[in-house]
Amino acid sequence: MKQLILKDVRSFGVYNILGLLLFLVVGYFAPSFENPIASNFIYALPIFITAFVFIIILTDKDSISSSESIFISMPVTKFDIVKSRYLTILLYMVVTSALLVLSSNISVALFDHINGRTLSFIPIIFIFGIFIVFLSLFLPMQFHSSKMAQRYNLFFILFLGFFPRLLESLGIVELSQDTIQKIFNANYKVISPILLLISLFFYTISLFIAKGIYEKREF
Repeated sequence: MKQLILKDVRSFGVYNILGLLLFLVVGYFAPSFENPIASNFIYALPIFITAFVFIIILTDKDSISSSESIFISMPVTKFDIVKSRYLTILLYMVVTSALLVLSSNISVALFDHINGRTLSFIPIIFIFGIFIVFLSLFLPMQFHSSKMAQRYNLFFILFLGFFPRLLESLGIVELSQDTIQKIFNANYKVISPILLLISLFFYTISLFIAKGIYEKREF
């Protein structure tokens, strides 16, 4: 299992360094916003982008290098391969969050003109809860054939491109003052842990769905 996780981390290659630079920039930029919704949204973006790009790159590299055949020749089960991928993505999210916490706190401590919010524990739990639900839906598709996974990833990228326009056409982009006030007043200390527990439940179900898909694949 450990070797499979390290293999995935190495496969990310130079993107590990680019990700580190991104986290440093976001850690400087996000605390500049006094609005907590705006700053937490900016904190959330690199966590989402890192997880999504990581999955896309691994799927493409598996397809190019025929990694599946190599995996099958190793003394590991197909379930081990699926579990390692799920664990690696969670690991990346944790590391990303830790780097953002560190960089945002350093920025606030070093620069007098930055007096906004640093990334804290409750927003991290809330962000994890939302993204893990998304990953629960997205990850099983990666264990179909590589070509099908690539088509699914392309469709999802196109969907993300059109999603803002869809929200705008539905009139969802501009939130009412009442909605904004409700968002501010929500008890995130209660909501966030509940959301995280629910998302982990779905993530576990997703893991076994991915296991079933992968075990039916022929190499």
